Amino acid sequence: MGLTVPSARVDIAEHFPSLVPYARAVTLLYPRIGNPGREDSSLGGPLLWPADEAWPSCAATDHYNPARDCAVVGPVPVAMVPVLQLFRRDVPALAFPPGTDVLQVLWCPLVHS
Repeated sequence: MGLTVPSARVDIAEHFPSLVPYARAVTLLYPRIGNPGREDSSLGGPLLWPADEAWPSCAATDHYNPARDCAVVGPVPVAMVPVLQLFRRDVPALAFPPGTDVLQVLWCPLVHS
C-alpha cells in the first residue's frame, strides 16, 4: 500500500531556486516491523537468491574488523550482508533495467581504508 507524504510547510523552490533543476520524484522507504519472506521487499530481510549461485563476498586486501581491535582481515573473503531488497511491483516509480524486477543491495560488514 502506498503512502503519501504531506506537502512541505515551506516552499523549498522559493527559498532555494537554484535547486529547482534537481527536483525529482522520490520513493520514501517507510520500513515497519514485520517478518518478511524472500519474495517480499524489505530492509534487512532475507533475499531471494538462486540456490546454485554463490553468495557474494568481499575479499578486499585492506578490510579490517573494528570489533577486533582493528585487526586486518583481508584478503580472506567475508560474506556480504543483505541490506535492501525492492521488487518492481512494490516500487513502480523506480526505473528498473529492462528484463529485471528486483533490486538487491548488499554491504561488506568490515571497514575499508
